[in-house]
Amino acid sequence: MKNKFAGFLIRVSISLAFIGGISYLMRDKLGDAAVTLRHGVSWQWFYAGIGIYFLAQFFLSLRFYYLLKVQNVPVRFWDVWQLNFTGLFFNLFLPSAVGGDVAKAYYIAQRSGSTVKATTCVVQDRLVGFVAMLALAVTAVLFSSGMVPAQGVIPLLVAGIFFTGLMIFFFAHKPFARIFRGLLNLVPFPKVRKLLADLYHAIHGYRHHKKILLAGLGLSWISQSIFILLHYLMALALGVSSPLEYYFLVVPISCFISMAPSLGGVGVREAGILFFLNRIMPAEKALALSLLVSAIIYGFSLAGGLVFAVRGGLKKDGVLEKNEGACTS
Repeated sequence: MKNKFAGFLIRVSISLAFIGGISYLMRDKLGDAAVTLRHGVSWQWFYAGIGIYFLAQFFLSLRFYYLLKVQNVPVRFWDVWQLNFTGLFFNLFLPSAVGGDVAKAYYIAQRSGSTVKATTCVVQDRLVGFVAMLALAVTAVLFSSGMVPAQGVIPLLVAGIFFTGLMIFFFAHKPFARIFRGLLNLVPFPKVRKLLADLYHAIHGYRHHKKILLAGLGLSWISQSIFILLHYLMALALGVSSPLEYYFLVVPISCFISMAPSLGGVGVREAGILFFLNRIMPAEKALALSLLVSAIIYGFSLAGGLVFAVRGGLKKDGVLEKNEGACTS
């Protein structure tokens, strides 16, 4: 419990440090940014941004739905859609970097009766999304032609590629995984050891569902492209005309950076966006853009909390009979 609380304090401190740093460095532009938000926003573009972010969440829900079907978890798409919004709320407000994932795993396990299946789907969903985002970030650096200052980003990308490749190889290749089998014996509880072993075999089983994994990557790229387009629309809302391709370079890298320990990416995400967009627009407009994007993200997170409060989690009637959860491959 103490370790969890310490980790929470560290993430909060990092977020506050970034927010404080932004406030200090942009102290001369805060007033201008406020004026821009009050008088310089074409709100039709902002409303369009809300619409496409909603669409991005649809594709993310569809990805999770397909991964659940592989594990024969009999849940309706509507309930997965609702659960995705609940996850948005917990991602931001739970004292954990993966709070939304924990909430998803909990409710899926409650309704499917299998902790292993629920955890497997959540881990696989996170892994597919991370691989897609990493691919976009690497592509951005390779084709940036100097537009993106890659010196500080390349070490992070190299580390991400190494650990992601190691994780994929670990789950895909059993002989390699057996090298680490001795670590399992360090777990003092037999039930936990069995759970971890079952979890490994379940994730390993996804190698037989390459079409689903490729579909998951495709849905991830679509949703992430929509998120990139969101930033472009917010620039249009502020009267900034800049090349769309630049956003495809800098937004994936900013999203990758925002995965650093923090409270739901708060502060880190905004700092990354400001760092890159300062190159193509006035500082006060870059700050206003980051605030508009954050308003949409946090607004959807709060809406997820409202969904959770009104619906009370994943409804039992969203679970079909076990024999209806046919596996798709």
